[in-house]
Amino acid sequence: MSAMENPAANALNPYAADELVLPGFVRQREDGVFVDLGALSSAEEFFRVVERIFSLGKVLRGLDYRRFHALLYNEGDFSGLLEIRLADAIDDFAAERQPLYRSPKIVGGEAEYLFEPLVLEKMVEVPIYTPGENGESVYAGSELQAVSEPATLDFDEFVAALWKTGVRYGLDAELVRKLIASGACERCVIARARTPTEGSDASIEEQTAALHRSDAPMRLADGRVDLACFANRFPQIHKGTLLLKKIPRALGQAGRDLSGRLLEPRLPEDFDLAKLAGEGTAIERYNEFEYLVAVIDGFLNIDNSTNQISITKKIINREGVSSRTTGSLNLEGDEYEEFGEVHESMSVTGQSLTFHADVFGKVMSRGGRILLESNLVGGLALNRNGDIEVRGLASSAFLNTAAGTVRIARAENSVIVAERIEIEWACQCVLLADQVEVLTAEACAIAGKQVHVTTLREHRSEENVVSMLLPDLSGFERQQGEEQQQIVECQEMIAKLRQGMAVLTGQAELQQYLAMAGKLQRREVVLNPQQQAQWQQFSARMKPTVTRLAQAREDIGLLEQEINELRQRIAALEGEKAQASEGIACQLDDIQGETVVRPLLVERGKPPLGSLHPKDLRARLRSRQAGEALLFSERSGSFSWVYALPEGAES
Repeated sequence: MSAMENPAANALNPYAADELVLPGFVRQREDGVFVDLGALSSAEEFFRVVERIFSLGKVLRGLDYRRFHALLYNEGDFSGLLEIRLADAIDDFAAERQPLYRSPKIVGGEAEYLFEPLVLEKMVEVPIYTPGENGESVYAGSELQAVSEPATLDFDEFVAALWKTGVRYGLDAELVRKLIASGACERCVIARARTPTEGSDASIEEQTAALHRSDAPMRLADGRVDLACFANRFPQIHKGTLLLKKIPRALGQAGRDLSGRLLEPRLPEDFDLAKLAGEGTAIERYNEFEYLVAVIDGFLNIDNSTNQISITKKIINREGVSSRTTGSLNLEGDEYEEFGEVHESMSVTGQSLTFHADVFGKVMSRGGRILLESNLVGGLALNRNGDIEVRGLASSAFLNTAAGTVRIARAENSVIVAERIEIEWACQCVLLADQVEVLTAEACAIAGKQVHVTTLREHRSEENVVSMLLPDLSGFERQQGEEQQQIVECQEMIAKLRQGMAVLTGQAELQQYLAMAGKLQRREVVLNPQQQAQWQQFSARMKPTVTRLAQAREDIGLLEQEINELRQRIAALEGEKAQASEGIACQLDDIQGETVVRPLLVERGKPPLGSLHPKDLRARLRSRQAGEALLFSERSGSFSWVYALPEGAES
């Protein structure tokens, strides 16, 4: 503990004699009192010297209080200085003036002082006169009498007096000088302790709003609120997302009381961020800060017992999807599994979706598989790139996959669009796919290129309508004709160019020029200076003709290249035509009710049937045109048919 922290340490002061003996680092010269900074070892040593000066009734005249205070408490910057001037001189503090200084009132770390008019009493020798014989005053000696006279405070003495009362820190020197100079009568705070500045504990700063589940309605980009969606029911985190930032603890700054004693602040708490890092996260350091970072895409999971944060690929929900539990979900993870029901008007959008209970709302996947272990009732299942499987019943539902297979155990009154459809039993359904495989169909409208139905039955007198999707070959042929016409036009242009070239090359002068140019190029002829000049004149005259001839050759090359490209496009169209016609077939094994099979031309350039609204698609595949061509129309038997290109359509 330093001397300023423990006054009892003054008992060990080497300057504790009645006579003031200055240490080597304090030098009193004619031009002032100086402190040798090189010889001063510590602020505590300077403190002990000051204590000795004031305790012996001395005062520092002309004190530079700012430097004085800085040396006492090591709060100044004296770099580059060898010594500093502290005061004008060390003088006696007159005993008769010491009573002018009162003890301040100390309240709550503040020293309060009353400035008022002062009177200094001193003893003055006064002569005594007595009456003489002639009535004159005769000097009879002298006596001491007390005399009062106005007095003012002195700042340097004020500092020494306060020191003795224990006020040694935080003096407002400027205020005190001002009040002494003004002679004002005023009570004010002249010194304040410096309370310790509390540090701050190490803390966590969240780096993303996705850390918190929010059941508030989602606010859309345009400012509207979607009441069907919660703001953040299942926090989803992208790889590389900064989750948490550790704010290191900050040490506080020590304070001092009015006596100058140090007041230490509390030591802030610290923690190890690595203890919060769970699966799918890591600790990384950026710009001198530690961060908890997600190292995979997935869902946030917080262990409430340990506060450990993990990122997992799969999220499992057991509460169902409703306006009360989750609201509609838009998930960005790799997999979602739901054990509760998806209520009507609710939607789930994500990837690789599995539902164990009934679905009454909409489920939409960006890829992977949609699996419904139970039923899809009055709802919708869409998959952008993958299969859809319903192991229960699909009733009054709409199922669509842009690239994949729809598999259903039982379906009724539903519209299904896919690349391939596989159904065990379908009743009053609309089925559209390249390949359709049904075990039992009752009163269904089926459209496809390859259709196989094992058993077909009526339902409430409603027939089965099978539409075989046939390619619109007219579009291919029309485009092939246009390409062939362009070939003819290119060939005509080539013929004209070649005819023009023949006229140019038939000129005797051009033939002479070309022959001479060839000999010069092969160095068979060497020209003298006069012949060289004549050749240059001849070349300049023939240049326009040669340029036209070269341009014609280039144009012919470009036209021949275009003809090759047109022939390649014609061949590609022929391949597309054959591919569009390949594999179209229908197989109906057991017909037990009214069944109609008809061709349905898919016109090139028009929107595909799969883009129609479910109601419009149902109407399109159910509608019958009077006099339309039929491939089959019977109530029993079987039907097998394979499409063949019409005569004249083959190349």
